[in-house]
Amino acid sequence: MVDDVDQFYSYLPATFIQKDLTFNFQNNYWTVPGKDGNKIPRTTYGMAVMYSPFFFVGHAIAKSGNYEVDGYSLPYKWSLHFGTFFYVLIGLWLCRINLLRFFNEFITFITLIAIFLGTNLFYYTFGWGEMCHSYLFFILSLFIFYVFKWFDTKKLKHLLIFSFLAGFATLIRPTDIVVLLFPLLFGVRISTM
Repeated sequence: MVDDVDQFYSYLPATFIQKDLTFNFQNNYWTVPGKDGNKIPRTTYGMAVMYSPFFFVGHAIAKSGNYEVDGYSLPYKWSLHFGTFFYVLIGLWLCRINLLRFFNEFITFITLIAIFLGTNLFYYTFGWGEMCHSYLFFILSLFIFYVFKWFDTKKLKHLLIFSFLAGFATLIRPTDIVVLLFPLLFGVRISTM
């Protein structure tokens, strides 16, 4: 793991293996000194939450196999990479559901291929899959799904779910707060005179 991913991921080994959220057990994190002298990562823990189910799978495999239980051995890496595929596939499925509200199956299929192959999603799935982009694709596809559900039903639970997802996307990447413009502007039409 390199760069941002190491930062995002650092919360998991620090919490569950080292049991040291002061991050004093290693020096390879991009940390800043806190007021109490402890190290503080420069990133939020949002991606660590997304990685966590797959971290625990990797942790179980490492403990039961002949691997180091350090958070960085091969089972952890492969589990996290599998997690990327998992989230992207569900994100594409949700995107399909969202697109089918407006387009037929053929147009939706072509659009999904264009989204996957014609954007950075392909690269952030296979090349640098543990970066936040493919995970945010899943979260935002789910966000749009629940915005549509709320517009259809006006149920409070759908409003709360899409609000939580907007907050969670913002926790992962603060600039994603702009997703809140979607429910505010969806359905707005500019009339011409």
